[in-house]
Amino acid sequence: MLMHDTKLKNLPVYTGSGKEIGYIENIVIETESQSILNYIIKPATFLRGLTKGSLIINRGQIIDITAKKIIVQDNFPNTASFARVNKILDKEKLIALTKEH
Repeated sequence: MLMHDTKLKNLPVYTGSGKEIGYIENIVIETESQSILNYIIKPATFLRGLTKGSLIINRGQIIDITAKKIIVQDNFPNTASFARVNKILDKEKLIALTKEH
């Protein structure tokens, strides 16, 4: 599939387990190979207070890119230090599902 950069920007980004983490804000291109190196992610509203600025996703972390979303590897481990982040993500997913029905 070919995708123009204007379609790529603002594409929502989800983890493999379905948690929304934000949307594509920009891309970083490695000029020598003319390849995308990183994706700059603007965090979802509920994550902005937990992060400083944008998130950086390496192209190796991408699981799939479709016309509707990008799916990345889950990088929020299930440890005590990330329990709050996982809880917030799960709560937001539940709220979104409730609003859809």
